[in-house]
Amino acid sequence: MRNPERYHVSSAVVLTSPAAANGVIATLSEIPNVEVHAADRGKIIIVIEGRSSGEMGATLAAISGL
Repeated sequence: MRNPERYHVSSAVVLTSPAAANGVIATLSEIPNVEVHAADRGKIIIVIEGRSSGEMGATLAAISGL
């Protein structure tokens, strides 16, 4: 049986141009269950949490469309 309290956590690096980084960070900060942890010269490190790998995959897919 699945544990309904189980959470998945993953990290990712989002790459963008340095000129667009502030806008991308602002957008990422508004996505539920996504935290921006660091950014430098267009490299943005995020942590994603979700109840399933499918939920996290959907979040990553949305981020890749930014």
